[in-house]
Amino acid sequence: MAESALIMAEKALKLAASAVIMDEAAQKLAELPLITAKTSVIMAETAVIMAETALKMAELALKMAESGLIMAESAVKMAESALKMAETALIMAETALIFKKKF
Repeated sequence: MAESALIMAEKALKLAASAVIMDEAAQKLAELPLITAKTSVIMAETAVIMAETALKMAELALKMAESGLIMAESAVKMAESALKMAETALIMAETALIFKKKF
């Protein structure tokens, strides 16, 4: 009888240990949604940072394009000035030829 009681006590102890293990597992499972939620928040924050970075890059690209346009306009004006200078030089050369023929 004492032996049976000892066996029953052993089984009860194992059952209690199993209950503790199951309780710990249940607690860890209960923490998973919180961890998932925190991960989702971090991912959302990262997405916002990436969107802000993309916006800043787009703004920079726009400024670079504007600068390129200004530089292109300046190049056109310089080319126009060079053309006018060439036309003036041509007129001066023609005038010099006319004077050379007369004198």
